[in-house]
Amino acid sequence: METRQGAIVLAYNIQREDILPSEKAKAYRMKYDAMKHQGSEGGNTFEQIGEATGESGRTVQRYVCLSNLTEGLLKLVDEKKLPFRSGVEISYLKKKEQIWVEDVIGETGAQVFQEKAEKIRGYSLDRELTKGLVKEILSGDKPKIRRISIKPDMIDRYFDENYSSKEIEETIIHLLDEWKEKGGT
Repeated sequence: METRQGAIVLAYNIQREDILPSEKAKAYRMKYDAMKHQGSEGGNTFEQIGEATGESGRTVQRYVCLSNLTEGLLKLVDEKKLPFRSGVEISYLKKKEQIWVEDVIGETGAQVFQEKAEKIRGYSLDRELTKGLVKEILSGDKPKIRRISIKPDMIDRYFDENYSSKEIEETIIHLLDEWKEKGGT
């Protein structure tokens, strides 16, 4: 069982003004893991830690989540280049996905605002997240949409009136695929 002195030391260390978010996250993670290992005596472990440190259970939970970030992302939180709440959202991503976020921030200097972090997490949950999508979300760039139209008299030169629009489109795409396979650029 943990001693009262240990709880006081933890509370003191976590409440220091100069403590970095990463240090606080790791301290809360250690305390949380220790309490879980000991079989916490009922109640909410986050709330219990919060009572000992003067913070809400929800805040403790966010710090524990933050401890799941890669070291590079934790450093960005410490440097205030990644907002705390955005870091918490990103902490739910797989490590590979977190590295994509870290890479895109490093390459572009993009800001990860809460809304963007939530969007990235949503794509991750749907298993649709790619590094390209992370870059698109963080950079704010919209993909270029090219629209083409072919005048009806041009279409009529190649297709008789029995072809539906869908059949025309499929035929054009098929012909373009063949063209590309033959080296068309």
